[in-house]
Amino acid sequence: MADDQDEEEEIEEHYLSTGEAKDFFLEELLQAMSGLKELWMAGIRHVPLSALRWAQNLEALHMLRSSICDCDVFPAVLSDPPLTFPHLRRLEVYARCITMSTSRVFFSSSTFPSLERFSFACPSADFPSTTLDISHLTGLSTITDAPPSIAKSNLLLLDMYQIPLRPALPHLPKSLLILRLNDYSPLTLSVPWLLVDHETSDQLASRLPNLRELWLPQSYCDWRDDSKESVREMVKVWVDNWEKRGVTVVFEGEDERNRHLEPEQRILTEESAFDFQFERLCSRVERLAAGGTGT
Repeated sequence: MADDQDEEEEIEEHYLSTGEAKDFFLEELLQAMSGLKELWMAGIRHVPLSALRWAQNLEALHMLRSSICDCDVFPAVLSDPPLTFPHLRRLEVYARCITMSTSRVFFSSSTFPSLERFSFACPSADFPSTTLDISHLTGLSTITDAPPSIAKSNLLLLDMYQIPLRPALPHLPKSLLILRLNDYSPLTLSVPWLLVDHETSDQLASRLPNLRELWLPQSYCDWRDDSKESVREMVKVWVDNWEKRGVTVVFEGEDERNRHLEPEQRILTEESAFDFQFERLCSRVERLAAGGTGT
């Protein structure tokens, strides 16, 4: 029985990961491409910080998906010399596990002094609010509870990925132009999108006077297209009320192949592995802030 369990765990490990960084000669590759501007890594375990020292010209770094891959970044070299990415503006990290020492060193303002867009998801780690200054960010996506300090930031876009909305209301920055909500978390089974009640909507509108767009997950599409006319009418009235406030409501659909599958059964596509929509919304909100239409 123990052998069967060990075999099952080994199979799961291979399913969740394509291998370790050393299997792909990651450090040698980065050394040969020291001028690399953008790096995408998915399903690679044990990426040492020492390997990333060859990639300090990066402007964008995208690493993994927490529910799919294991990305435990070991602090092989913590301060010899200090790791710095002076040009990096976009950082996307979805990791199953990050050690505390790595989190303190890697997610810091000294490591990423020019960071503008940050997408972070790690079930085993808190949001690095004590080491990373978020006051200069324009776009943020995170699955962890938003720290109170976020209220003083100048965020233009907040992607509340698995964050319960109501407890976060007092901490939302008034500068937001786009707010994006997501469906329940397969990790916490929480439902963060309870919003179709007028009291919560009024509180949200009062808190975010500059809001221009509200992006909604698949569950709202289901309500909008519900078989019951009363439900469809409820959503329509709710949308109309937001539009009267000058806020555009955008229904963000889901891949039709995955709609009726349980989270653990859903097909992993490139679109779902990396959050391309967050990147698109970051560019969109920057155009809105510059006085454009966002299109």
